[in-house]
This record gives sequence, C-alpha cells and structure tokens, in this order.
Amino acid sequence: MDHQDQEIAINRWFDFRRRAIAQLIETQSYDPSTMASGGKRKRLKVAKNKETYNDIIELKESMKVIAEALREGNAAIREGNEITRERHKHELPPISGEETWNLLEECGCEPNSLPKIYRVVMKDVDILRMIIQCPPKASKTVIMENVFGSSD
Repeated sequence: MDHQDQEIAINRWFDFRRRAIAQLIETQSYDPSTMASGGKRKRLKVAKNKETYNDIIELKESMKVIAEALREGNAAIREGNEITRERHKHELPPISGEETWNLLEECGCEPNSLPKIYRVVMKDVDILRMIIQCPPKASKTVIMENVFGSSD
C-alpha cells in the first residue's frame, strides 16, 4: 500500500464518517404538536413513543455505521504503518559496508569487537545513521552504548 492507497483508505473512512453523521442529523426531528388535549394527547403520546423507538433503532444503526467506519479507518492506518515499518527494515544503509568498517576502525573500537559491532550497526540503519551524524570524539561512546550497553 503506497501513499496514494493510504490517502484513498483515509478518504473512504472520512466518507463513511460523514455519511453516518448526516444520517444521525436526519433522524433528529422536533415535534411542534406537544400542546394537545384528551384523547388526542394520548394518540400523540403513542405516536411519539413509536417515533422515539424508530429514532432509537435508526440511531443504533447509525452508530453501527460509525463503528464500522472507525474499524476500517483504523485497519487502514495499521496497514499503512506496517508497510512503512517493513520498508524501513529493508532500507539500505547510508554508507557501504567497507565505509562502515573503516569508520568503526577510525573510532578506535577494539579489533576483536569489530565483527560484532559491524553486524549490529549494519542490521540497524538508525544506529549507523546516529554514528555517522555524531561528532567524531563521541562516536566510540555512542557505538559502545548502542552495541554493548556501556561506554567501555
């Protein structure tokens, strides 16, 4: 699902929501004949109760439409987030493997730790990007904290 598909899904969700709200507004009505007497009042009360019951049924149906629209919207958002996460996992590192190895050596990392550090850094593009962007004096500390959890 690319950006355009996400936009379509979100627009569809807003359309469902807009229709459900419009349906709710249509079901709301005001009865001006509240002033009546005798048997007419009784008939109006019965009619009003039926009307209220029908309004409640319509309201429940409208709420179901809204709930379904929310579910679809949330599903579309979750799907978009998952796709974004998957793309991020397969993102290429900002520098080549050889450049990464040289950078790790230049930072003063222990030669016997280099293979482990290299594996961790190449698997996580964010850590590599952080190492590249930090000042050279802090690089070794950043590497050790991210790979080993300490600044030894």
